[in-house]
Amino acid sequence: MPVTVLRYSNIYGPYQTTANPYCGVVGKFIAAALAGQPLKVHGDGKQTRDYTFIDDAVEATIAAALYPAATGEDYNIGTGVQTSVLDVANTVIHITNSSSAIQHVANRDIDNIRNRCIDVSKSKRDLQYQPEYALEQGLQSTVRWFLRSLAKVSAGVFAVANFFVA
Repeated sequence: MPVTVLRYSNIYGPYQTTANPYCGVVGKFIAAALAGQPLKVHGDGKQTRDYTFIDDAVEATIAAALYPAATGEDYNIGTGVQTSVLDVANTVIHITNSSSAIQHVANRDIDNIRNRCIDVSKSKRDLQYQPEYALEQGLQSTVRWFLRSLAKVSAGVFAVANFFVA
């Protein structure tokens, strides 16, 4: 069976649901900031990850599917840029104009790797993959989606409430 393996690094973006326990820190931070709740950062927050916007991951996936020589290969899909969890939290607070504070909590008992950033050079070379979204740009797009989703939920609740009142 022809197979290509893609290893994605910390994907985030629209349609990320916080109901999923594996939704990732970005969705959790945005939901907390929009609700005016503290953003819970495990440990000192200086641990780094390579955060990848969903649109970049989709482009890389399509590129791998269309590249005939990708069969049998494996590719890292990310940005190649390390960003601390604390920087993500502060950026979310800034973008959402939230009054939320950062609350440091105990380290998690899983995934305690201090720094994680992947090498995307093979993906760039073979797939012509080039991440287009800087973190702040991707976060802005994700926050806009969260706000639209909240507006739809609020409008739906309002419509249902009016139905029962009328």
